[in-house]
Amino acid sequence: MVKAFDMYVILVRLHPERGRDLADEVVGIQKLKEVVHNADFLVLAAPLTKTSYEMINEDILSNCSPRTYIINISRGR
Repeated sequence: MVKAFDMYVILVRLHPERGRDLADEVVGIQKLKEVVHNADFLVLAAPLTKTSYEMINEDILSNCSPRTYIINISRGR
């Protein structure tokens, strides 16, 4: 949907081989820290699992730009 606003979209997925038609770039979860550095928006849309629990932690947040907006639509407890 944000592609309509001419945004460059990077999708971070557990299985990066899926979803290539949804974004400009698809990377694995291990690259999350790298890609948040230049993000204007960080949209969290992950279910609560053992893998996603504390996925966004102090290390990730400290790598975000001060201008990054975080939108959390994830499911949790």
